Amino acid sequence: MNATIRALAACGAVLAFGVLPAAPATAADAPVKPSHADRSFADTAAEAGMAEVQMAKLAQQHAAGADVKSFADRMVADHTKANQQLASIATAEGVALPTKLSGKDQRELTRLGKLDGAAFDKEYVKSQVDAHKDAVKLFTRESKSGKDGDLKNFAGTTLPTLEDHLSMVTTLSKSMK
Repeated sequence: MNATIRALAACGAVLAFGVLPAAPATAADAPVKPSHADRSFADTAAEAGMAEVQMAKLAQQHAAGADVKSFADRMVADHTKANQQLASIATAEGVALPTKLSGKDQRELTRLGKLDGAAFDKEYVKSQVDAHKDAVKLFTRESKSGKDGDLKNFAGTTLPTLEDHLSMVTTLSKSMK
């Protein structure tokens, strides 16, 4: 009987201290893919984020106004950070994000690339007002009704920055008129 009690105690110690190897991963342990709506949000946010960085880098080269260049610097920094956060979430969930701009964003980048100076400033700022209005709507919707907790949290924590960008670029737009 003592041998049985000792064997049970040893098994209890092994279980309590985790000496046994972990059970092999199963399909149930795999990351859950985001819903269609969450995936659409992630794709759109990734494309828009890439566009923001590329257009801001173009602004750093083509803009005439120091205030426009300063805004572009902020766009590069903030959107690069957000893009990295989104990519990290997607990687953890086994989701591949788009790696190139949408056709619409590519056309806008090409159009802006043909401009310089004050003409560039005016068109870049106008496009940024529109882009940030769209981004605020997109991130607001995901932060309120997203099903994927990580994407919903990302949208909610990124939204104040996007609202700040919209406020900044709206003020910039008004000062140019």
